[in-house]
Amino acid sequence: MSGDEGLSRLRAANPVAQEQVDSWVGGDPDPELLARLLLIRASSRRGANVRSWMWRLRRHRAFAVVAVACLCILVAAPAYGIRELFFRSPELHFNSTLRAPPIIQRRFSDLFRGVPSTQMDPRVLPLSTRRVGSLVVGDQLVTLWVAPTAGGGFCEEFSGLGGGCHATRAEPSGPVSGDEQQPWLIDAALVRPSEARYFSVIFGAILSPSAAALEVVYEDGAYDLIPITWVSSPIDAGFFAFDVPLAHRTQGRRPASLTLLDASGSVIARNNEPAQALLVPSAPPPTKTSR
Repeated sequence: MSGDEGLSRLRAANPVAQEQVDSWVGGDPDPELLARLLLIRASSRRGANVRSWMWRLRRHRAFAVVAVACLCILVAAPAYGIRELFFRSPELHFNSTLRAPPIIQRRFSDLFRGVPSTQMDPRVLPLSTRRVGSLVVGDQLVTLWVAPTAGGGFCEEFSGLGGGCHATRAEPSGPVSGDEQQPWLIDAALVRPSEARYFSVIFGAILSPSAAALEVVYEDGAYDLIPITWVSSPIDAGFFAFDVPLAHRTQGRRPASLTLLDASGSVIARNNEPAQALLVPSAPPPTKTSR
């Protein structure tokens, strides 16, 4: 800071006599004048520190207010019927997953071999089959194998459960029952023990790129979220396998529908296959067919 600037600030804050000013300009500063000037500079620095401290305090208070507001929303949302916000889990890069061994590739190659119509052949690319993950279903570890098709679709196999194919991405046409909404976006299969009136496992594929979460809704209105394994191009789909809790294997509490939600909690698709399948006699675990 220059002498003139210091004197100007000094006059404004604590006026001094002219002779003291002359001693500063003409030679060595008067000790008292120097002390006052240094006091002003120190006060200026303290003021800056105080302002910085006050800014940090206000910033922390703002963060605290935002955090409390978010907590209040999370606590109050269920009471006001507000759905949760969902964050889609990261997808697996298909080409970075493990390539299937020859025995699995051969199994995919044999899919629909010998079918009477070429329209039923999904034209799977067996050499591109990959292991995209392992899912814990009850007390068993289920390996998920996926292969692309020549038509832009995919085939999948859940080891020990079943599988199926989507030869293309074309949406199927046909009637929609009840309150169903684009049910083909949730391609589900149900494992039903022999003679049982309940399902033990629900598994399948998700065909909507905007989906973030999948719910199973039970007959009593309760629901559970089903984890989804997302796989990147050329598959561009999600996969799931869910072990139905024992509490929901009794009449009145069994799975009734599957609901697909976007990140905001809005319904994208609803599939009533669980409730519809309960109306038919017990049969061996189904294998999904080519769509």
